[in-house]
Amino acid sequence: MKKLILVLSAMTLLSSGAWADLQKGSQTLSVFLGGSGSNSTLDLSGSQQGNEPIGDGGGAVGASYLYYVKSEPLIGVGLDFNASRLSEDHSRNLIFGNDSNTYANSDILMLIGRLAFPSGKLRPYIQGGVGFDTTLIHMTSQPQVGHTWADTGTIETRTLFDDRSTTVAAGWAIGMDWYLTERFLLGLEYRNSYFRAKQSPTAAGTALGLYDVNEGWDISNLFLRIGWTWGASH
Repeated sequence: MKKLILVLSAMTLLSSGAWADLQKGSQTLSVFLGGSGSNSTLDLSGSQQGNEPIGDGGGAVGASYLYYVKSEPLIGVGLDFNASRLSEDHSRNLIFGNDSNTYANSDILMLIGRLAFPSGKLRPYIQGGVGFDTTLIHMTSQPQVGHTWADTGTIETRTLFDDRSTTVAAGWAIGMDWYLTERFLLGLEYRNSYFRAKQSPTAAGTALGLYDVNEGWDISNLFLRIGWTWGASH
């Protein structure tokens, strides 16, 4: 019971305070660092091959600028950029008889809108946006023991995908900003972004019978944000 009272007291202390409210004309610039992941797969079933993740969990960085255009409710618009770098996913099933390594890089620039709580030390928000994504998919493959490349009888590693494409993207986020001072904040944010990947195989991939990839993918991020607010307040 005492622990519960202490926790509730601490939350009350953190969420209260005399910091000025954000309002129309307030501005926020923030940078963020965190992790990235994806539920998407590289589906080569149309090429009579397998279906595996586009990469394992990796890192991500980004930055955003917001200008608040309305006070009640508090609404901001701005620009947001994030770069996600998935780590290699190793598979023995993506290409029959081969060991394969696949990863994806995603760079997303969005025009965003945010609905935020204007006052207190803890300020939750929700966010949505549309923009553009540039994605690189890279895949290498090497025959397993007892297998060789059909055209040469050799076992060297070959790059089967190494293509970059730019498509329309959309996304959403939820987060919480903790104002340590009236201007300086720390935040935690979870976001999901969606886009359509259009990737073509290399000459080696085409020779193997691989087709173009054209499918919807997603990237999710968990970010720690550091920001600074200035401009109109009351």
